[in-house]
Order: sequence, then structure tokens, then C-alpha cells
Amino acid sequence: LKFSYGGLDWMFQIWKGRYGITTGGEMGVYYKRPEHGDTFYACAKDDQMVTMSFALYRNGELFMTRGPEPHWWLTGFNLSGTVYEPASLSMVYSIKFPNTTMLKAFTNAVDTEEHHDTTYTVNGTTVTVNW
Repeated sequence: LKFSYGGLDWMFQIWKGRYGITTGGEMGVYYKRPEHGDTFYACAKDDQMVTMSFALYRNGELFMTRGPEPHWWLTGFNLSGTVYEPASLSMVYSIKFPNTTMLKAFTNAVDTEEHHDTTYTVNGTTVTVNW
């Protein structure tokens, strides 16, 4: 999800699925100055990190959780000996933004992208996304 806020271009990337011989998920927050062009995003600096968390489910049953914690890249992997198909996984993730302006920029990006399998709720400056 890409959006502009505070004079920067932001990108939040969310992954779930198979990672070689593991199953897991990731959340990353990145930024760039608009003059850097379309391709290079740096990881969020310490003062730009947001509080993130996620719960990964397999066929509706809790598989793993991570967070909440301030971070630029939150990951979790399970080396259980069984690698699950991505279609069996769902993720509920939350991001606490520093203010409602950045939150609104993020939710506008969700609303304008074609995320047919994604819904979200907002509580204060925290968005929780079901994916």
C-alpha cells in the first residue's frame, strides 16, 4: 500500500505464506522522498516506526502472533515441519499511527486499491485489517 503523508511517500508491505520450509508473515514500513523516483524506499527510521502487530490463522485457527511493538519490519515464521498453502492462511494485522492524518492516508490507500479480500476497522489512530 502506497500513499503520501508529511512530504514523504510511504509504503506498507504485508506478506503471508510459505517461506521455503517455513510458514509465516511479515509487515514492513518504508518511505522515500518523492524526488527519489518510483523505486527506492528506505526502511522507516527509529522516529518513524509505528506500533504493529499481527495474528496469522490457518483454516480459521490461530497459528502465530507477533507484537504489538514499535518496528519498521515485524516478522514471524514457524518451522513446524509442515508448510501450509497460502490459501489456507488469513492474517489480522494492526497498525497504530502517530495521528489521524497518517491513518486516513493509509485507509484511503486501502480503499483505492483492489483488495477484494480485505476489510478494516478503525479505533482511534489504530487500524486493524482482516486479510
